[in-house]
Amino acid sequence: MAKNFYRIHSTHFLIQPGEDEKIINEGMYGLALSSFLQQKLRGLGYQVPFFLAEDWGWWVEIKGLPFRCGLCIYAGKLDPSINAPSQWVIYRDTPAKTRIWSWRRLKYLEISSEVARLDQNLRAVFQSDPHIKLIEITSEMPELDL
Repeated sequence: MAKNFYRIHSTHFLIQPGEDEKIINEGMYGLALSSFLQQKLRGLGYQVPFFLAEDWGWWVEIKGLPFRCGLCIYAGKLDPSINAPSQWVIYRDTPAKTRIWSWRRLKYLEISSEVARLDQNLRAVFQSDPHIKLIEITSEMPELDL
């Protein structure tokens, strides 16, 4: 099974001014982390046209791949030392299968290499930033202190 949940710890992604008006449910912060991921992924050549607040967290859209793709960002509870979440789960939302049918091309597409490249890039983004501690990559939703 694919390991598509990333759990990180960081005190770097503070609540942004006006973010409380953007979130749908209380405590579902992630504007700073969404913006950070958009910038980093664009630097790696991905098309990241937007991100937005959802009722469960934040969605970071990734375009230009032969399949629907995005990142779901879930925040842990507020860390009183920074008055912002310090623990996050990022879910890589990609097809579960290694091949998908393309109606546009009328054939099956092998997508495992694209998914593996995205995983490698996400891992590198988290591991190369001194403000982020990559705690785990797992196939099951990690526990967050919500």
